[in-house]
Amino acid sequence: MTAIKLLADGTIRAAGLILLDKGIKIKDIDCEALTVAIKATLKTAIPDVLKEWEDATNAHLSDAWLRELMNAQANELAIKSLKSLGWL
Repeated sequence: MTAIKLLADGTIRAAGLILLDKGIKIKDIDCEALTVAIKATLKTAIPDVLKEWEDATNAHLSDAWLRELMNAQANELAIKSLKSLGWL
């Protein structure tokens, strides 16, 4: 699995958890609209994400720290995607 795929999967999971936390049931959302929003958000964010990954790997950070970075990025992208839909 590529790092971009991991980030996309994490973003989808984060969006689902955020919606659940807001009391929105997954069956009540438009999954197609969410998928389109996440794809668009990822597409525009990839250059910045790759730069952050490059900086982090050049700094020789630990695997645990790199996982935390990816988790934070996934959460940020999920929030941006949900805001683009007006769901937050």
